[in-house]
Formats: sequence, C-alpha cells, structure tokens
Amino acid sequence: MSNRTVVNLVVLAALALAYGAADAGTRIYKTVDADGNVVFTDVPPLDTSKSQEVKIGVSNTFENPQRELGARQVWNAGQDGEEAPAETEFAYHLAVIVAPENDASLRENAGNVSVRTRISPRLRPGHKLRLLVDESPLGRLISTSEFALTNVDRGSHTLRLQIVNQAGAVIFDGPGSTFHLQRTSILRSARSTN
Repeated sequence: MSNRTVVNLVVLAALALAYGAADAGTRIYKTVDADGNVVFTDVPPLDTSKSQEVKIGVSNTFENPQRELGARQVWNAGQDGEEAPAETEFAYHLAVIVAPENDASLRENAGNVSVRTRISPRLRPGHKLRLLVDESPLGRLISTSEFALTNVDRGSHTLRLQIVNQAGAVIFDGPGSTFHLQRTSILRSARSTN
C-alpha cells in the first residue's frame, strides 16, 4: 500500500471518529503538519492559526419499525377481568415455520414430515412451543425448534406455531403456513396390479 493510500485511510477513519464525537457534542479540530499530514483531534491545538474547527451537521437517524409478519401477541386476562398491560417487558417478535416452506410440495410416501421453526427472541425458560396441524394441536408441547410428523395424509395441510407460557396460556400466535404432501395412493396401487 502506498503512503498516500495509508494517509487516505487514516483520514477516513479520523473523519468517522470525528463524526461520532461531533454527534456526542464535542468539537473537532483539523490541523495540517509541516509534512502535509492531516490530523483530526478533539483537543484544541496550541497553535490555533494552523488549525480549523470542523463543522459537522446533525446526523441522520433511523428507527427500525417493528416488522409485521401476520403474527400477534396474545394476552389473556385474569379471572378478575384485569386489563392488558400497556407495556410489557418481554415480547416475542417472531414464531414462524421455516420448513417446509410455505406452499411447498413434498413427496414422502411414508407421510413423515420434519417441521423446523424459528423464534425471536430465544424461547424463555418455562415457555414451550405448540404446533397446530390443520388447526389441531400436535400431541405435546416442546422446547426445541423441530417437530416430527408421522403418517401425514396426502393433500394440503396448514401449520401454525404458538408459544405457550407455564400456565398453558398462548402468549404468541404465529402466522399460518401451508404445505402439500404427495404420497402414493392406495387406490392407484390397487388399479395398477389388476
């Protein structure tokens, strides 16, 4: 790398640091030494005639809005009909089926389907996952991200993931996903043997 490239990289790094510092309300000074090297600092130089203050404008900011994925946070009122809390300390943002992909066609003659999920943030202690297959809950609640379905009938099926707390209440209801299972038909097998 040439000296010129190194100087340019140092200047860019200094500008980036200066920009961050300026955003914090400090002042930045630019000085050029006898060799032509540019120096940026937040300390005012002793000889102010050879330096100038760098004016940096207000930085742009962006707040990422919460992505809406068709999921909803669920809150169940207690027996006394209390209102939902205005602000919760913890909330799940995502509980989706990642495999099989939505509208995927699968060929599996035994009817075995592996369902993988993704949850954000990570599942909290005491919380479990419930898989709904065609709106019916799969037998048991689990705390891992994979479900194994066996002997699924051929045709289209919907999947949906729910997060359940220790009391068994649904606290997050994810969006639905559909897959299409192709299996050899018993009727087709009987026709081909005749």
